[in-house]
Amino acid sequence: MTSLIEPLIEDIRSRAKQLIEEGDEIARSLEEAGWKDERPNEIVEDPNERLLRSISPTVKRRIPAVLAHKYHHWYGGCSAFIEDTSPGRKGELEHVHAKARTIKVIDTSLAGFFKNDYMSEQDQAGAVANIKEIQGIIQSAAGYVEAHARSIESALFRVYAGDLLGIAEHYRDNNELRPAGVVAGVVLEREMRQLCDKLQIKYGKTDHDIGQFNTILFGKGSPIESATWKMRINAWYKIRNKSAHYDAQEGEPTKDEVTELINGVRSFIEFAEAQPDRRAK
Repeated sequence: MTSLIEPLIEDIRSRAKQLIEEGDEIARSLEEAGWKDERPNEIVEDPNERLLRSISPTVKRRIPAVLAHKYHHWYGGCSAFIEDTSPGRKGELEHVHAKARTIKVIDTSLAGFFKNDYMSEQDQAGAVANIKEIQGIIQSAAGYVEAHARSIESALFRVYAGDLLGIAEHYRDNNELRPAGVVAGVVLEREMRQLCDKLQIKYGKTDHDIGQFNTILFGKGSPIESATWKMRINAWYKIRNKSAHYDAQEGEPTKDEVTELINGVRSFIEFAEAQPDRRAK
């Protein structure tokens, strides 16, 4: 079964990646010396340079109108992304959009930068720096939401798992031992899959059972390789199979066996919770 929040996280990653790539394209366009504009450069005397008695004029390049359109479209997308994922950071985004990078009479913020027809090299560098800062906000917001979504999913499943184990205990207490074992087995399989995801252990798209996850998680080469855990889970897996599939030789599961399985699943949940989350933040 796919993680409940995986589609949400994938959507957040995809949107953030697209916005960052669009920002890179705008920054690249700004950094390119000649954007195939054949019109002559505007030569102006910078009053600040005159104060410094400099004789070098400031060269300004024309800002293509299409670039201004691209920036405002991109910023609108960034604003919507932050509104959807981290509304508390909207003010931070707006601050970067509006703040000036250079001390000049004209508005050199990103908000004002693209209202101008020309830009100097200094203006260009400031604009690129602000774009990179906005990209950083987008990247960190995506990571923040992903981490919290996983935390919420984990908390929800703890409740879900606890409820299912409570149902298994109810079955056991009423001597319905086979349903009790099957329900406990469902929780164990789900927890093992969750732990693979948490530790970034690949297991492919094919559905796996408890025995296969046992080999993947605790076999040779695994970061949590453990003969002890592998032996325990193998024993619980046998009880689960005895509960799910009647075998004349194996017979019915006993109350003690089902209790061992339920308690074992609880101990595995505690073990899994203690493992470090190696998923990208």
